[in-house]
Amino acid sequence: MTNSKNNKDKKILFMDLDGTFLRNVNLDSFSQTDLNSLKKFQEEGNYLVINTGRSYIQAKEVRDVANLNVKESYLSSANGATIYKGDDIIQTNHLNKDEVEAITNYVSKKYKHVGFKLPETNCYYSNSKRIRNLVEWFTHLERKTIRRMNIKDEGYSKYGVILLTSKRKNYKIWEDLKDKFPQFNIFLTGHDFYLEIVKKGVSKGDAVKSISKILDVKIENTYAAGDSGNDHSMLKVAGNAIMMKNIPQYIIEDVKKDKSNKNYIVTKSVSKDGLTDAMKYFDLI
Repeated sequence: MTNSKNNKDKKILFMDLDGTFLRNVNLDSFSQTDLNSLKKFQEEGNYLVINTGRSYIQAKEVRDVANLNVKESYLSSANGATIYKGDDIIQTNHLNKDEVEAITNYVSKKYKHVGFKLPETNCYYSNSKRIRNLVEWFTHLERKTIRRMNIKDEGYSKYGVILLTSKRKNYKIWEDLKDKFPQFNIFLTGHDFYLEIVKKGVSKGDAVKSISKILDVKIENTYAAGDSGNDHSMLKVAGNAIMMKNIPQYIIEDVKKDKSNKNYIVTKSVSKDGLTDAMKYFDLI
C-alpha cells in the first residue's frame, strides 16, 4: 500500500531486539503477532528502525529473517555506535585501541571472573573457566567461539562488552567503572549480566536524535520500545516510550518524570506480545 503523507507526519518506531521483539537468543524467536503488527505499521508509510546493542550482522539477520527490510531502511547497532542506511554506514563512533586496552586491562586485573566480547565478531574472551562455561550456556544456539584472553588479533575498532557472573557483582563493577572511566557511557543490560561500554555521546538515544533529523520526522512522532539499561536513553529522548514489563524500575520512574501519562506505557512482557499491545495503545496499528 502506498502512503502519500509527508515525512513530518510519518512516525518512527525505534525498536530494541532482545526482550522487546526477540523472546530468546534465537534470531527468529519473535511472535507472528508482533511481526504482523510491525509490517502493518510499515505499510502505513511509517519507519521501523532496529536500535540494538547487537552487532549489525545479527541485527540485519533478524530484519531479513522477519522480512522487515524496506527500501532505504535505517538500523542502529552497538548501542548507537554505528548507524546504517541499507548496508551503508552513515555514522560511526567506536572506541579506539587505547580505550579498549585501558578498560580490558583494568577489569581483568581487578576482577577474577570476567569476560569480554567484541560485538562484530563471534568471539568471547576470558581467562575464567566459570565465564567460559556461562558463555557456552548462553550462546550454544549460536555456536560462538570462546577463547582465552587475547584480543589483540581481532583489532580494536569495536567497543567491548563485559560479561559478568552475578548481578550483585555487576552493580559493584558498574559503579566502579563509571567512576574510573567517566569518559564512557556504561550500561547494565541482559538482565544485568552484561556491562556494555561506548563513548560519551554514543547511545540509543543519540541514534534516535540522528535518524529523526535525517528523516525529518518530528520528535513527538517518535516511539521507542525497550526493556533494558541500554534502552534508557532512547526511552527518554523519543516522544513516546514503550517499556516492557521486565524493565528496571529506576528507568520507569525516570521516564515518567519527562512524559505525560499518555506518552508512555509499561506494557506486557515480550512473551505476551507486549509490543503489539503498546502499538495499539498508541494507535500505531
